[in-house]
Amino acid sequence: MIRALLWKEWREQRGVVAAGLILVVLAPLGTFAWSASRSNPLSGDDHNQLLGLFFVLFLWPLFAAACGAGTVANEHATGSLGYLLSRPIARWKIIGGKTVTALFSWVVIVGGSLAAMLVVASLTGSGTTRWFHKATQDVDNVGVLVLAVAASLLIFACAMYFSNVMRRTMTVAAAAIVAALALMTLVGFYLMRLDPSMAMDPGILGWQVIAFSAIFAVGAGYLFSSGELLRGAVAKRRALGIAAVLLILPVTVALIGGWRAVRFDIDSAVMYGMHVTPSGESVLLEMTNAAGRSPQVWSFPVNGEEPTSLTPRWSMSPHITADGRHVLFANALNRYGFWTQKLRIGEVTIDGKERRWLPGTPGLNLNGAYGGSLSPDGQWILLGNVAAFSVSLIERDSGERLDHDLSRHGFRWGYPVGWTSDSSAVLLITTLRKLPGSSTEETGRCLVRIDVRSGEMTVLHNAGSAELLSGRWIGSNTGPGGLVGNAIPLLVAEDLDADAKKYRFLLVDSDDGATEQLFDAPCGGHFALDEAKTTMAYHVCLSDEREGQQTLLLRRLDDGSTQSWGTVGGPIGSLMLSPDGKRLVVARQNQSWIVVREDGSQKEIKSDKGWPSGWTADGRLLETTWDGEVRELRVRDLVTGELNVLFPRGES
Repeated sequence: MIRALLWKEWREQRGVVAAGLILVVLAPLGTFAWSASRSNPLSGDDHNQLLGLFFVLFLWPLFAAACGAGTVANEHATGSLGYLLSRPIARWKIIGGKTVTALFSWVVIVGGSLAAMLVVASLTGSGTTRWFHKATQDVDNVGVLVLAVAASLLIFACAMYFSNVMRRTMTVAAAAIVAALALMTLVGFYLMRLDPSMAMDPGILGWQVIAFSAIFAVGAGYLFSSGELLRGAVAKRRALGIAAVLLILPVTVALIGGWRAVRFDIDSAVMYGMHVTPSGESVLLEMTNAAGRSPQVWSFPVNGEEPTSLTPRWSMSPHITADGRHVLFANALNRYGFWTQKLRIGEVTIDGKERRWLPGTPGLNLNGAYGGSLSPDGQWILLGNVAAFSVSLIERDSGERLDHDLSRHGFRWGYPVGWTSDSSAVLLITTLRKLPGSSTEETGRCLVRIDVRSGEMTVLHNAGSAELLSGRWIGSNTGPGGLVGNAIPLLVAEDLDADAKKYRFLLVDSDDGATEQLFDAPCGGHFALDEAKTTMAYHVCLSDEREGQQTLLLRRLDDGSTQSWGTVGGPIGSLMLSPDGKRLVVARQNQSWIVVREDGSQKEIKSDKGWPSGWTADGRLLETTWDGEVRELRVRDLVTGELNVLFPRGES
């Protein structure tokens, strides 16, 4: 009996399958014909992209609705439902057989569309293996694929439900598509407003929609199993009751799933950034929950006292004022309890007791914002918009906003590296492209100064095709002019080949662009500053071997004098100069540190995946562990070797 039922259902569904497979064959022919009519033919990737959009947005959902509608609506149309229900077979087996056959029919169409894309990839030379790997291994592509399949499954389940209460197949299919899209839009809006990052992870919505599909499929099966010929007032009331339950359950799933995704617990939080206060008495940690959501900033005293939450959810990029009394941060704008995609700037006292929002809202989209910097005088906040190739400057007290367009001057993107010492201009490393109709040939990676008020842009150093690897404002307060007070260290790679890479380490004057070359070697370039920013430590290779001996040098920025602090073995991962400039921590890539003093004495320390990250007020060293993500914050006494874990709490 079951076998006969399955064969009967397949005979009813095979017309739908044939129509779907015909469209699968015609779609590639259409893209090839369109490509042949163009002066610039489509590439293999373009062919598959067009086919993918057609299949995912049109073919899959349309035929999911058609297959789902054919489960029971066909019986209504032919009048055979009464005969089918009179057969000696349980109703749940009947609806189960119908569901399996309809779902199999849709899977055949989906499989045919995927096979067509693989054939097109092979014919166009884009490579089936590369295309399949790209489509299934990239996280974003997998999320989109999950959402596409989930949407079609929800349409299929809705069609099954409506086929129980509607007689026309076309009406059932249309109602299923409208209902599924309305539910996904409602839940998607809720999730993305609950946490803006949901918009960048379609897989989250996809898995919830799959759960909704299961709920609707079970509801459709229950309605079929309990309805008396699916007609009459009793059946209608039962259908309405089940519909209400089917609406409540998905909303409940979305509420619970959304709450679990954004819930923040300090004991299970993950640290991804740290900032030491000027006093060295506490550390600001940028953290998310275990799922990587709900970013916020907490203050951890280095003496082990209880941490303090400084910001609301969805806050990031903290910047501490020079006096150490206030923290400025970026926050997703909250309207009526929902988080939007817009940024606002907040200010909070270092103890977290007072908070205010700066006048005006930058209005930058979270997906386009980057960087962030606070001027030396604490009055200007810099934000960048990578989508618009522009930078925005917000005045801290008045909320005045100044936007400067980088693309108008031929710059395509950039990131801030600091300010001039008088806070009159911001410094960026960016890419200069040749403007249309321009005769200039100055293209490449550049260090650019942008005047805060006028927006005038000046190229201080153009590395051409070389790559600027780093840059940071030194900003010694000994006075303006020359390399004293406005020296910007730049590490320039002459060759992007890792085996033949050669570096130049430069100091560039932020006023007139005057350049001094400190060295030209196969390695080097890590540098560190003391608290007063009057002394800079750096290293340079003694030979062509990166693993060989390297010289440690200290340069006085006020008079330009340089002193050698001895040599250490490489390769070097980072340098950390003590606030008083009398101790230098050299972190090597073999997880061992060398503590060098001004008298040349050295002490080796073994650190398990730790990197020096700052100094406490009493001269202890802060270190973070790095294993794909920052996991621990520890305090190390360089004299006794005592090691205390500040984060996560409860570890030692």
